[in-house]
Amino acid sequence: MLSIINSAAEAYRGVTRKRSSARAAVLPESQGHGVGGELLGHLRTLTTRRMLVGTWAAAEWAISFYERHGFEATSPEQKTALLKTYWTIPDRQVETSVVLANPPFPPWH
Repeated sequence: MLSIINSAAEAYRGVTRKRSSARAAVLPESQGHGVGGELLGHLRTLTTRRMLVGTWAAAEWAISFYERHGFEATSPEQKTALLKTYWTIPDRQVETSVVLANPPFPPWH
């Protein structure tokens, strides 16, 4: 799931509405050929807002892909706040997920 938000303040103040979200995937037979990178590049041209990606913490290949394309993992505290604000998932899934942001959030205090 990819979400686009306006600011860190929006994410941390308990905003409950999603600004925009989309599910996108590349077919397995097309993976490794630059299609996903092109898709992200195209999505980036559609907005100047922050993009968020949530995925399983164990999906190292996915995390690596997003990091190569300018996303950075959020802190555990940011992750929990973001997942509870922008996603509707069980608490167990919150525990086993990561959120990556592009552009990255500043450190959260």
